[in-house]
This record gives sequence, C-alpha cells and structure tokens, in this order.
Amino acid sequence: MGDDGHGSAHDALAKASLGCIAAGLILCGLVTYAGADPRDGRRQRAEGVIEVQNPAPASLPPRDCLLEELWRVGDDEGAPDYFGVVVDAAMDAAGDVYFLDSQRVQVMRYSAGGEYLGAIGREGEGPGEFRYPVAVFVMPDGRIGVLQWRPPRALLFAPEGTPAGEIPLPAPEDGGFPFVYDADVRANTLLLNGMTSQRETLGFARTHHLALLSLDGKHPPVDVVDWSYHVRPRVPIDEIDRYHLWALLPDGRLAVAEDFDYRLRLWRADGSLERVITADYPDLPRSEDEMAQARSYYLSGRRDHSLDDEMQVETREPGVRRLQVDGAGRLWVLSGRGARAASASSLGVFDVFDGEGRLHWRVRLLGDGDPERDLYLVVGDRLFVLKEFTAARVSQRGGDAAALEGEDSAAPMSVVCYRLPELEP
Repeated sequence: MGDDGHGSAHDALAKASLGCIAAGLILCGLVTYAGADPRDGRRQRAEGVIEVQNPAPASLPPRDCLLEELWRVGDDEGAPDYFGVVVDAAMDAAGDVYFLDSQRVQVMRYSAGGEYLGAIGREGEGPGEFRYPVAVFVMPDGRIGVLQWRPPRALLFAPEGTPAGEIPLPAPEDGGFPFVYDADVRANTLLLNGMTSQRETLGFARTHHLALLSLDGKHPPVDVVDWSYHVRPRVPIDEIDRYHLWALLPDGRLAVAEDFDYRLRLWRADGSLERVITADYPDLPRSEDEMAQARSYYLSGRRDHSLDDEMQVETREPGVRRLQVDGAGRLWVLSGRGARAASASSLGVFDVFDGEGRLHWRVRLLGDGDPERDLYLVVGDRLFVLKEFTAARVSQRGGDAAALEGEDSAAPMSVVCYRLPELEP
C-alpha cells in the first residue's frame, strides 16, 4: 500500500487550490495525507518520517468475536508436560508450538492439534543444555532458538530436540551485552533486548538496548532504541524505567511503545525510524488499589521490603498495555481501557492496526482470559492465553502469589490455544 490518500474528483478551481496548499506544505517540509475512510487516520510526513494520527479508538464500535478454542494443556501436575512458568511461545511453519518454561528450564513442543511431542533442552552447561532461558524463537531454516539470560547465548536445536549449533553473539567488549532478556527472529533479522551496567559511586547506571543483528551478515549490528536509569540505595524505583514494549513484524520492522502515551514507533531493519503511530487517547487514571497492585508486582521477590514505599508507580494506566503482531503483520494493541473492558466472558477489547499504522479494527475477543492474571501471546494466527501467569511469575521470584491474587492458594499454569479471528475491512 502507498501512503497517498485518494479522494473524489474535483473541479478545476478546487484542484488549483489544493495544489497551492500542497506546494506550501512541501516547502515547509511537511506533507499531509487524508484518506476517505476515517479509519485511515491522518498521515503526514516530516523529515522522512511518516506520522499516522488515528482517531480515538472509542470512535470505532468494537466487533464481538467468539474465539475458536483449539486446545488447552498443562494443568495436570502429574503429567509429563505440566507447566512451571511458561514465559514465551513460538510456532514453526508446520504449526508445531514451542513453549519455553523458565522454571523447568526446557522447551515443550506440541503439535498443531495440541499433542505433546516432548521436551527440548535441559538445565546445565553441556551440549544442548542452558541456564536461565528467557526467550524461544524459530529460525528461517526451521531450527528452534533458545536465548539464555547470562552469559548471553542463543542456542539452536532441531525441532525434535537435537542440538544444532549457536548464533554467535557479540561479546560485551565488542559491543555485546552482559545480560539479555528477550529475542525474536523475523526475515533474517535477530532482535535482542539486552542490558549493560556500569558501576557508580552509589550504585549502578543501567542501559537497556533493542538491537538488530543481521543473521546473513549483510549488515552490522544496529542499536535501535536504548533507555537508561540509575540504581542507587534509597532512590525510588521508577515504574516508567521498566516500561518498554516491542514487537518484531514479519518483514523485520520493529514496533516499540516507549512510554505510557498511546504511541508506537515503527523502525526499519536498518535502524532508521519509518513512522510514528498515535491514537487520540485521554489518560486513564489508576485507583489507589491499582497503584498498590502495580507496586506489589514490581517489588515481588525483593528481600528488602522497606523499599515498598520507594517504588514510584504511575498514576495512570499505560496507553499500550500489551503489544503483539500476528502473521499478517497486523499490530494487536491491548490498551488500558481495553484491558478494563475484560469480563468473565471476554479477554478485553483490542485495537488492531495494519502494517501502515492505521487503526482499522476494534475487536472484543470472547473467550477465557483475564489480562490481570494471564499473559496473552499472539503467534502467527494463534492466540495463546497463559493462564495464571502473574501468580506463577510472582511465585518464581519468591513472592506470595496467593496473597497477590487475594486467594488461599495459587492455581497452576495452563495454556489455552485459540485461533485468531479473520479480520476484513
């Protein structure tokens, strides 16, 4: 699709007037495009960057879509495929699904129909072994990648679990990271979410990086986004320092939400900024209980509970609560309002953008899921709901998961696999 809007024909005078306006905008370095459909939003170009300004999501009535449940697994603690803490998922071209369990330190493979096919990897430092796994992904040639947190390693396996090499990562002294937290692969591009840390007199200066690495070696590593903060005794921990969401598109572009505003930046694979995507979205205030819950989650597992009063949380909900991309390159955004719209029969309301950043659909997904308790992962044309993820994660960190949920005991994790609804304009 191009970026030019197409309107109806005009008479000669109107054409002349529009031509003068366009010429003036070009001289100012800014060109505005408007589509006939209000869902196309307002697009303008400034210094080579396209800005897509969408109307308020609430201006589009949500479509109710009943999710098709394909299978659910993992809630039987006596089974060989019971879950500890599932943190990531990937799917290969055949439809097989790979769940990364950071507590059991292995990848669990399922067929497209939900049949358990066995585990990949195990804890250790030998061939086919890893420690502290944080991400799973599928390579263009079908091998399965597992990212290890520290020391950073990207191990590769055949789908049946045989060790199949590693992706060489830059060493810290060569511009690499001593810690890595997440990764994905699309279109011969590996994205790494890593961190560098420098000791200071009263603590540490930490810088997080989103870096793109070319798997075919055609381009040098590119730092796309980075953000820094200081860790010092008795200095409040700031929630906004921990907030960055990202999604790698099928063509290798990178979408990033960098603050609590409803705004996405879309970066090319070479690290240049392509467009900025916004929606008219007034801030949504948090209640005192919601602020306390956010503070409790971030501090879960910390030994020094005197820090509780020094956790600085935002007084508003993030505009972008969750950012995902499907196999067609559409961006699925769960906003703060969309999450609050969840109910006993609904996962919430999602704003769905096309690859050019135009808000074309608002979808209320009807099914089993709670954004406060569960983790949603869009993978290809599937939506995985990782049930009881929040409690499992808090428990893994050493916190009291049952107290966080307000219950006597926390339920075990399970996964529900849905088919994403087909969306037509």
